[in-house]
Amino acid sequence: MEVYGIIFKSVYPLFFLILFGFLLARINFIKEEVQGIFTKFAYWIALPVLIFDKVSKANFNFQASVKVLFVVLGLTALQALILFIILKKWKVLRPDQIASGVQGGCRGNLAFISLPILIFLVEQANHATDIIDVLLLVFAPTVMFYNLSFVPLLIAYSRTTVKTSLKDICYSLISNPLLISCALGLFWGSFSASKEDWLVIDVANKYLGGLAFPMALLGLGCQMFRIKVGPYIKASISFSLCKVILLPLIGLIVSRFIGLDKWEQIVVVLLLGSPTAVASYVIADQLQAGEELAAGIVVISTAIGLISIPIFLQFIL
Repeated sequence: MEVYGIIFKSVYPLFFLILFGFLLARINFIKEEVQGIFTKFAYWIALPVLIFDKVSKANFNFQASVKVLFVVLGLTALQALILFIILKKWKVLRPDQIASGVQGGCRGNLAFISLPILIFLVEQANHATDIIDVLLLVFAPTVMFYNLSFVPLLIAYSRTTVKTSLKDICYSLISNPLLISCALGLFWGSFSASKEDWLVIDVANKYLGGLAFPMALLGLGCQMFRIKVGPYIKASISFSLCKVILLPLIGLIVSRFIGLDKWEQIVVVLLLGSPTAVASYVIADQLQAGEELAAGIVVISTAIGLISIPIFLQFIL
């Protein structure tokens, strides 16, 4: 019962905020332009401030982080490759839908789902915060992998005649506020001077960073209301199951096989088993590459994740 209580308090408040945002959008209390402000503020200011604060104060365990990174990137790449080969052979989807499905079946919502769940889980369990540092160290290369792997795939099979160049992809990476905040946090944390001397910055980080998850999750709920699932329900369910069930299950098995402890296993499961990021739909929509399928995967994987994530955590803890 105690373990279930920890998981309940860590996971369901996040999904409640997503549902609350969905309902507020449904009754038109949060209009689309307000939703855009929420999401923009969370993505460009609040989340980067939170990540900067966490990274700058982190004591990184590089050995554990490398193992977790190996599992996460290795299995994500393997699943993407297998999905691509199978779908190309079966020819049940259009080429652009194949690209969209591969991305949707592998690209997780790390900043809005994985990170807050782990932070709240650590707080509820009174566990050492160094495990959050492991996730943060894995976060940046995983996001870079997503963009360098899946965006070119979408571009290659896009239905639009306007092609995005490699230069544009690289620019989107170096201008990503979450990656920039990781880099700045590492730089700031390398100073030997006492951080207590920078009280103003610390207080600003605390209050701005505290807005990150509420605004991000409410905005996410509003986005999900305005995403139209489309006609590809069966395909969306299949890719969603690959994302939030199959991938974390294999990750858990591999993690135990290589000797990761239970909190490192949790990091692996949260990174591999988080629902598909809304960014996958946004990018697919911009590039006209299976956007209807991408929309369905985002919504359905989030709904399944509401059940699957607590089950995985219950099993590990």
